[in-house]
Amino acid sequence: MLPGFETVTEINDEMNHSTLLVEQRDSGLLIVTLNRPDEGNAVNTQMGIELLDFWTGLVRDRDGSTTRSVVLTGAGEAAFCAGGDMKERDGMSAEVWRHQHEIFEQALWMMMECPVPVIAAVNGKAFGATEALEWGIFSRVCSTADLMPVVIATAESIVGNAPLAVRQAKKAIHQGLQMDVRSALRFEVEAYNRLTDTEDRREGVTAWNEGRKPRFKGR
Repeated sequence: MLPGFETVTEINDEMNHSTLLVEQRDSGLLIVTLNRPDEGNAVNTQMGIELLDFWTGLVRDRDGSTTRSVVLTGAGEAAFCAGGDMKERDGMSAEVWRHQHEIFEQALWMMMECPVPVIAAVNGKAFGATEALEWGIFSRVCSTADLMPVVIATAESIVGNAPLAVRQAKKAIHQGLQMDVRSALRFEVEAYNRLTDTEDRREGVTAWNEGRKPRFKGR
């Protein structure tokens, strides 16, 4: 049995990570760095466990007041993530391999369920970046020097919006893409309706009428 798999704990600012760097900014932006640069940031079992814990913690954070956007990147200049750690898998039994992959799969699903926008800043070698942009896999291709400033600026622009509305918009987009148009529009309306009796909606209306920048609190 792989150690630590049975216990998924909520991530907080005090938790120590051996494979991740987590920077919490006052604005509500989280910058998460895969931190195994000597291994091309390849995902080993420990990183899988820490990612699972991290994304689970964000899914549990439902009030929207702490984290408003996440940037995911890799340490070093060589690679964003080289995939699974083949050195660790060398000689691994089939049972342990399957168990490890279950951790990776759960971490992926929890990331996809994350209620706040997640932006991948894919650094390092990026072969076929032009084709990926044309196919819609990436939103933008940047130089090495421009990557993090551009991504952080995009994330900060998201952070400046009403966090509950951003979460509902992401939910409507994520779920709506899997529905027919009529069902998706109904889902969008229901997502909107859940915001009508919030402090942020009233603050948005008041700020607009007073000609000032709204002060959203995620309530």
